[in-house]
Amino acid sequence: MMSREEGDVSWDFSAFFPHSMWLAAAIGIANTTLMWLILNTNKVIYKLFHIIILLASIFLSVVAASRTALIASSISMIYILFIESKNLRKLLLYIIISISLLSIAYPYYLKSSTRIQAKIEYAEGNTFKSRSEHFQGGFKHLKESPIVGSGFATAYYYDKKVIGRLESGSGWLSVLFQTGILGFTTLIIIMIQLRRSFSYIRKYKRLHLFSATFLFICLHSCFEGYILTSGYYLCILFWSLLGYLYAVPYYYKEEYEPKHYIKQ
Repeated sequence: MMSREEGDVSWDFSAFFPHSMWLAAAIGIANTTLMWLILNTNKVIYKLFHIIILLASIFLSVVAASRTALIASSISMIYILFIESKNLRKLLLYIIISISLLSIAYPYYLKSSTRIQAKIEYAEGNTFKSRSEHFQGGFKHLKESPIVGSGFATAYYYDKKVIGRLESGSGWLSVLFQTGILGFTTLIIIMIQLRRSFSYIRKYKRLHLFSATFLFICLHSCFEGYILTSGYYLCILFWSLLGYLYAVPYYYKEEYEPKHYIKQ
């Protein structure tokens, strides 16, 4: 069970992670990876094995009770289904199989969804609930320094500035709050440049996995903060995948133009 502080044990399941949200993020990536493995494994016995593990992994996503991670991983898995499908017939087959398996597993998931249902009821009338205070404080102090932000590794909790490995409850908003319009615009420009990699992503199966995982992290980061949390495994993965996908045109272009980097 999750232990927030020494002697303070919550009843949220977190496995070997200190926080259930850390578990939910890892399981979200596992869901995405397992879906890719199922579609790219040739032997039937291995496909069946990965399907069983994926159903168990989705079960853990429900138990971890992170709505954001569950929704983000679902979108990432759907993305893999679409990008791996060569034609409409194959896509429909994948969808039918997925719906059938989830229908069978649904009663088991529902029994263990008490915690996530409680969170949904708690958040009724206020989508951001616990994050609202952090968001409001961040926007309030952003006005004081809109260009460069409040500074790296800073966050406002109940109007008090805290310095350390903390974020505002949203990775994207943390970039805006900590580095201001200048830093946020720089990151958006880098993200826009990824469009050059789209044509390569469709061709190479390895890139299907990398792009799907990056999609999960980008979606998950909307309501979980770690883009600037140095040392956190999700922060490392975000910047590693961003760098790799950004450089894809330079590496994969060599297959067609081996000397493209040499000026004639």
